Amino acid sequence: MENQPIQTIVLCGGIGTRLREETEFKPKPMVQIGDKPILWHIMKIYNHYGYRDFILALGYKGNDIKDYFLKHKYYSQDFSFNPAEGDTFNFLKNGKEENDFNITFAETGSETPHGERVLKLKNYIHGDLFMVTYGDGLADIDIQKLVEFHKSHGKMATITGAHPESRWGLVNSDGNNMITEFAQKPMLYDYVNGGFMVFNKEFFNVLRAGDMIEDALMRLIPQQQVALYKHEGFWYGMDTYKDFLHLNQLWEKDPKWKIWRENTDKPNLMPVFQKMTPHNQKTVLVTGGTGFIGSNLVKELIQQGQRVVVLDNISPEEGNLPAGAIFYKADIRDKKISEIFEKEKPSIVFHLAAKPIVQDVYNNPYEAIETNIMGTVNVLESCRNQKNVESIIIASSDKAYGKPTSLPYSEHHPLKGDHPYDVSKSSADLIAHTYAKTYGMPILITRFSNVFGPGDKNSSRIVPGIIESASENKELLLRSDGTMIREYVYVKDVVDGCIRLAKHKENFGEAFNFGSKNIHSVLEVIEKAEKVLGRKINYKILNNAKNEIPEQYLDWTKAKELLGWEPKTSLEEGLKETFDWHLKNHAN
Repeated sequence: MENQPIQTIVLCGGIGTRLREETEFKPKPMVQIGDKPILWHIMKIYNHYGYRDFILALGYKGNDIKDYFLKHKYYSQDFSFNPAEGDTFNFLKNGKEENDFNITFAETGSETPHGERVLKLKNYIHGDLFMVTYGDGLADIDIQKLVEFHKSHGKMATITGAHPESRWGLVNSDGNNMITEFAQKPMLYDYVNGGFMVFNKEFFNVLRAGDMIEDALMRLIPQQQVALYKHEGFWYGMDTYKDFLHLNQLWEKDPKWKIWRENTDKPNLMPVFQKMTPHNQKTVLVTGGTGFIGSNLVKELIQQGQRVVVLDNISPEEGNLPAGAIFYKADIRDKKISEIFEKEKPSIVFHLAAKPIVQDVYNNPYEAIETNIMGTVNVLESCRNQKNVESIIIASSDKAYGKPTSLPYSEHHPLKGDHPYDVSKSSADLIAHTYAKTYGMPILITRFSNVFGPGDKNSSRIVPGIIESASENKELLLRSDGTMIREYVYVKDVVDGCIRLAKHKENFGEAFNFGSKNIHSVLEVIEKAEKVLGRKINYKILNNAKNEIPEQYLDWTKAKELLGWEPKTSLEEGLKETFDWHLKNHAN
């Protein structure tokens, strides 16, 4: 019996009265998210982890669900048909996804409580374990870890606890009743029953006619037979028409529950980590993971099969949180972040969180220095208290070198920042080196030149400013006189370098430069952008920048020789890809 595949019951029988706009003519599980029913999305989550045997507990308008799956092959693939003979004689391989589902359709009554629906399916369950979930809830949950958790504790039932998103924005204040934050519909701290349940087959002996599932669970709680699997990632239940609209908006922009990959998806960078299995998947923690570089790194790590935890004080709505990441809203200046490290026990840490805008740091040096220096200390202390961290990557900058006496900067150049931002990066860089040498920690340091590419929303930086000007016909304001020379490295090349560095098990405490051959003045970048994009960039020179370094570029020979890394993307190619991304995501 124990070798039987684990079957999943999906509760599909409810009427969905609070979603009457959609459910008057179709069952709730058939309400579409994108161009597929929400039921299909739920089954794809399970199928991603190899669970393919489903029992659909049908009720209200159950025939619509049967019709969809019975005809699905005809709807999703090209085929040839002879009307005279009435035969479909050839399904054509047209690249559209094929679903690996084994489905049992079971009529359980139109008004049956969902606990009784499960009870009616007792004879269809073949193994010692089975799973149950609701037909209206989506999550980026790791089903394999859920099953392993259930097996580990030996209890009869496991339910998944999920954090619901607040229906309203929250207001936070300090001790003087001064508003400190408007939190737009944040994730709440408490847990709700998010579905995604696992039961031993003995659970059928507890269920009774007329039960909701919670009725049976309440009988088990005094016996301490119900365990809670705490899911800290995305979860959302579709209860109302507003929820339906929200999930469809997410599907268009950022479908966080879409953990599966299409057949045509291929990793585009070096596959440093092994393909995910329950035994070799690593937990990777990324601070600043909703930011520009961080979100690109998180996306690639997820594509390579890793379990990614993001720690950031920028909410997913404001930043770019890729689907499949586990998110904690936290400030790296808060020592309580150590609790997240203790809970998640990451094997690899990428520390990217920082105050990154030079002008903002100039205007508010205290907050920036506290974040960039003491925030780094907090992250390193949290890593030091963990015994299983294999690699810690600290992101620094070419600004840490300060004003040059000679170029290009090599890693042996002294760190001599004198502007508040430069000093904050120099200091964090040296602190990382100190922790590596003093405590023997596996720390490596990256020093990037000017990074650009898709995902950068800050138009105060030159490339996003150019892109916004070109796409929206806005005047580009130059803080410098336009002659400042910088080195521009594409974000995907930087991500590649970071991941290679995480695999590198030598040179701890040392820094690695990551640059490119794209070395240009600001005015030269504008000229190249005009040629690549075929648009005139209207700009105005303000020349009001403070303490600008006239010329900066890096020697990245060390990364090439020790990591096998080198940049692949020209400025022209990167500008075109960034422009296309902006048009798709932000242009009016």
